[in-house]
Amino acid sequence: LDIVLREWQVGTRCKQQEEERLQVFFESNEKLQRLRWRLVNELRDGSQSLHDEQLKRHLRQTVVNQIAIDQPKYTGFKNALGSTPSTLN
Repeated sequence: LDIVLREWQVGTRCKQQEEERLQVFFESNEKLQRLRWRLVNELRDGSQSLHDEQLKRHLRQTVVNQIAIDQPKYTGFKNALGSTPSTLN
């Protein structure tokens, strides 16, 4: 139940920010689901490098936001919050 409540409280905002980051990354106005698949396909076919700093920041922020919803008591979460701007602020 706690996960559902956290998803309800911050999940929409996290997804909106993820969509905005990906729109900037791809210079596109596509919606989140399409952007996610675009990223997956480009990583699979090698046209997008995992070494791209902007991609690394996006992935890190996305993971931190998901941990905030799923496992906020995870021991590494506080460290991640210290190095990544949080959606939860």
